[in-house]
Amino acid sequence: MARASKAKRYAQALFSLAATEGKQETWLGSLSGIEQQLSDPTAMLFFGEPRISSERKADAAARVAESADPLV
Repeated sequence: MARASKAKRYAQALFSLAATEGKQETWLGSLSGIEQQLSDPTAMLFFGEPRISSERKADAAARVAESADPLV
């Protein structure tokens, strides 16, 4: 439960920063694009596979986020 409230506060702070900078639409578009890529069945299998190292998963996640707004 504590993790969820921390994540919520973090998300609210980021959205507030995006709003301050007038980047809400860009930020939401970036999040939507990342969500779409990570919800792909192949990506879900990859990230859920315990035999794939954390390093490889982190590299893949970084590549997914490359085109996102830096706030994301």
